[in-house]
Amino acid sequence: MIAPGTKIGNYKVLKRLHRGVNFDLYEGETVRGARVAIKVPVPKLAKEYEFLRKMQQNFQRVRHLDHPNVARVLFCTPLDAPQPAIVSEFVPGVDFRKFLEEHGKLFPEVALLLALKILGILRYLHAQELVFGGLKPENLILDSEQGEVRLTDVGISIVPDDLIDHVSRYRGLSYLAPEQVRLEARDRRTDLYALGILLYHATTGHEPFLEKERLKILRMISANERIPPPRGDAIKMTEGVNRIILKLCMPAKEERYEGFDEVERDIRDALALVDLKQLNEEVRAFVRDPRNFTAAFVQKLADANFARGKQLYLARQRQEARPFLDRARELDGSGNRRVDAFIEAADRRRKIFTVAVSATIVVLAGALFLLYFLFKRLERTEVAPPPARIETKGEAGEPQEDILLPAIPENGELNLSVDREAELFLDGRPFGKIVSGNVFSLLAGTHRLRLECPGCVTHEAQIEIKPRERLDLSVTMRLKPVSLRVEGDPSGYSILIDGTPIASDLLDEPIELPAGRHLIEVKKGKRTIRRLEHDFEPGTTQTLKIR
Repeated sequence: MIAPGTKIGNYKVLKRLHRGVNFDLYEGETVRGARVAIKVPVPKLAKEYEFLRKMQQNFQRVRHLDHPNVARVLFCTPLDAPQPAIVSEFVPGVDFRKFLEEHGKLFPEVALLLALKILGILRYLHAQELVFGGLKPENLILDSEQGEVRLTDVGISIVPDDLIDHVSRYRGLSYLAPEQVRLEARDRRTDLYALGILLYHATTGHEPFLEKERLKILRMISANERIPPPRGDAIKMTEGVNRIILKLCMPAKEERYEGFDEVERDIRDALALVDLKQLNEEVRAFVRDPRNFTAAFVQKLADANFARGKQLYLARQRQEARPFLDRARELDGSGNRRVDAFIEAADRRRKIFTVAVSATIVVLAGALFLLYFLFKRLERTEVAPPPARIETKGEAGEPQEDILLPAIPENGELNLSVDREAELFLDGRPFGKIVSGNVFSLLAGTHRLRLECPGCVTHEAQIEIKPRERLDLSVTMRLKPVSLRVEGDPSGYSILIDGTPIASDLLDEPIELPAGRHLIEVKKGKRTIRRLEHDFEPGTTQTLKIR
């Protein structure tokens, strides 16, 4: 133990704060009275040249760091100093482990706010080509006066090679990634693993491996054993946060997040309803007053989920609305029934609206049917011939009065047969599709008849219906002709269609052919250079290319 008052460089030791595996931590001060943290290697390591060389090397790597959330490393004794030590900025506040012991586990979304803040610090360190490797609650200090979260021991935290010998004194054993326990190469995914364990610890209130035998924990980590899902022990854990933690803490580095951008994207997605523009202010407010901040934040989060769920539910996107409404119900607690009351009221309004719409549709359908029926009746009414006048004579043989008798129009019949299915129009009115054996009762007189079918030439005719007589009419629909267009220079070639040669002066314009199968031959002299049979659809244009 270093006696109070001992000088180390320009710094004076005041008192010992903590004993660790590699270092004992002392509080000290500068010549001007500013507080500093002095880390002194334990006696065994203080005599090991390789350890002291690594300590000096780490100091050179981190002395230039300048980040408001990273404690600055100020001084390291030379290798030949009688008392080796490393001095860093003293960070007031409480470490995260004590904070959780005092305040309890955090709401998942609050823990994610802290994770985003820490992620920004780790991103800065890795931009300086530094792997922290020591992220654990003891190295995360929450300063309630300044409202800041700061990392300590950056570049100083060293996992001992003989970890098994010090396992009983090493705090934060669960925060070691499998590659650290196996003394393998570390990278950014090593720090992301520790961030995942920190989130697990923050949301459940305990580390993932709860074995009493600390050596067994080391073996579990080294054997790539997966952490248990945090959802069971967390406060109203969401599936999104659960998934983020499990992916951060995958034993194999290849299965974890590849980099900081992926983690940040998933965290921001999980906090989609939180305004992250004021992230630093939100974290500062949390550190200063955790209880009041959490209460206000959870209420704000519940309101945001409820508002989003209502919006989707009223837009009939009920599947999408469910997660938001369920989350709002969770955050509201059992005493608040606003979600259930909203769903009941919305469903009741929907039922009333559905009944009203259904009734309106029925009434409108009935009215439309009645109008259609009346319209058809009026449409079929023909102008009757003028009434007959019958003159009667009185007793003296003089005209006495005229008796008006209504004229009764007489009908005739049309028996219509068509060789293929066609759409019938009589006097411009559609009568549907017909084929053959169709008998129509029509008023005597002249009628316009039109027949249409796909691929056919429209057939139009004027027919005369005589009273009490049947007109038998048989129509053969004529297919639309086919156009054959010749592309290229036909000079020197002869073209035959169905064995008939086509004059060369006719090849400049499309050749009209009846629809159906045709044989086309292209000859040069007596030699046939192209021969093809093709089914030509009615009304189409085909191209024959001559090269």
